[in-house]
Amino acid sequence: MPPHLFTGGKVEGEQGAAIHVVLLDATTGNAVQTGPESSAKLTVVVLEGDFNEEADENWSVDHFESQEVKAREGKRPLLTGELQVTLIDGVGTLGDLTFTDNSSWIRSRKFRLGLKVASGYCVGIRIQEAKTEAFAVKDHRGELYKKHYPPALHDEVWRLDRIAKDGALHKKLIKSQVITVEDFLRVLVRDPQRLRNILGSGMSNRMWENTVEHAKTCVLGGKLYVYYADSAHNTGAIFNHIYELTGLISDGQFVPLESLDHNQKISVDLLVKRAYENWNRVIEYDGKVLSALTFPAPPAHNMIEYPFISPDPTMGVPSNTGYKPTGPSFDVPGDWSDPQGHAFGDSFSKEVRLRSSEMLETDDMQKLLRSFGVGATGPTFGLYDNDAYGYNIPHEPQVAPVYAQGHTRGSGKAVVGWLKLKAALRWGIFIRKKAAERRAQLVELD
Repeated sequence: MPPHLFTGGKVEGEQGAAIHVVLLDATTGNAVQTGPESSAKLTVVVLEGDFNEEADENWSVDHFESQEVKAREGKRPLLTGELQVTLIDGVGTLGDLTFTDNSSWIRSRKFRLGLKVASGYCVGIRIQEAKTEAFAVKDHRGELYKKHYPPALHDEVWRLDRIAKDGALHKKLIKSQVITVEDFLRVLVRDPQRLRNILGSGMSNRMWENTVEHAKTCVLGGKLYVYYADSAHNTGAIFNHIYELTGLISDGQFVPLESLDHNQKISVDLLVKRAYENWNRVIEYDGKVLSALTFPAPPAHNMIEYPFISPDPTMGVPSNTGYKPTGPSFDVPGDWSDPQGHAFGDSFSKEVRLRSSEMLETDDMQKLLRSFGVGATGPTFGLYDNDAYGYNIPHEPQVAPVYAQGHTRGSGKAVVGWLKLKAALRWGIFIRKKAAERRAQLVELD
């Protein structure tokens, strides 16, 4: 059972679970699925919360019934609804039940539900009654003011600890346009001193800590925000749903917050300040779009880049709960040799060069290059890094990869995204296949 229920609300288990009752054989502990007892009718009653708190459950019928709680004088029946349960193969499920009164007036200040065999059933057979755990019942009006654990982003801000509904603190927050828990968290991240000043001396430091701690248990949404420092989108900062910094885009690559070096930490501080001062320039994304490698309709800016630029050909893209590299990894050895040090030879290099040229001449690749304003004879965007792969391909100069720029909104960007993925995957599959074939040949020769 949950720790408390409310008058007028449905009686149900924790997190809305149905409440079941099972008839057990006292000797074997197994469910009784046959015989007249397995289809008996049971009556639901209300018990004192402190009934039989001891481990011994061998109570008598009289003792059980002496613990039943009746309605207060002049009040409606304490429990209303489906007060009887019929077992089917020894199992029953409680129907709709509602408390009409709270539990504050009885000795233990809590209730239990109890079940006993209805009059006229299983005569001559002793069937031990059932009871639930104890729980409190509060007046329904208390539910209107209760706090949420955890709070939701769209909850009104008074759902947080230490902020009373329509109280002085609540009114101060509303006046400053802090209406929801989401608003509270966003101001807390961007300007915590301003939020503290809004609440003023009416909130002690201890109350402030409790409220902030409660707010931070909120489950965040999937929105992400990117502030680009340049038009090429080579550098930028990524923020989560409540405007909290989560990573940096540096030279076109995503760097998680915990992986920033000293210089990056200095630059990101300035970048975050600029982002907060120019929040109207921040671009909002859906986290699922950024975290997916394939997507039907990308946002205004394509965040997917060629995943085979460096010896560790992965690119990190943000996810809803954190940031980690999720790009494809082609597992390409740096020197194109097998573990025993055998070189793959000139024939393999020639084949790779030939295949590279063929790939660049395909319609898909030419469409991709034209989308960046580059034709068949133009630069190759640094697709092939000689230092990374240990062989030479005469496609130069090397140009650092950049995010898509100058694109118009619409389906054209979706095509570009698909073409980039197709090119990346096609190349990776080809490299893996050739590497595997070469290893197999070397093993056979050995």
